[in-house]
Amino acid sequence: MWNKRQQSKKSCKERRKQKKNNNELFDFINNNDIDVVFVFSRLTYNNMPSLSKKHIKQENLKNADNGDIRIGRYRDYIKHCKYLANVEHPNVDVLLNRNIDVYGLRHPSAWGGYKIENYSNVLGKLFEVLKN
Repeated sequence: MWNKRQQSKKSCKERRKQKKNNNELFDFINNNDIDVVFVFSRLTYNNMPSLSKKHIKQENLKNADNGDIRIGRYRDYIKHCKYLANVEHPNVDVLLNRNIDVYGLRHPSAWGGYKIENYSNVLGKLFEVLKN
């Protein structure tokens, strides 16, 4: 059984590890000139670095889908947020060089499977607009 002091130490270690992972992620994004990131599963999307507290309205965007995509009886989704360049984010020491769009999609092994048409119809239109 853990006592409070051991729990506190454990959470400090976990926070340091999370910050290290976030720094590595933002370094990787900067070093490889990435401007769009796709993550598969809510867990992964929700474990991305926190959005900026000062710029939450510009970073926390509405879902890219309109809410009506489904896989069988399961609701499908395309979550969307934006990390702004040169803005401090909690639990990260690295500043991004450019704005990053992050899209969260269902994991292919989730209940109901994976239906590429749900994503290609929405994201295909989005990226066509970006190309022009």
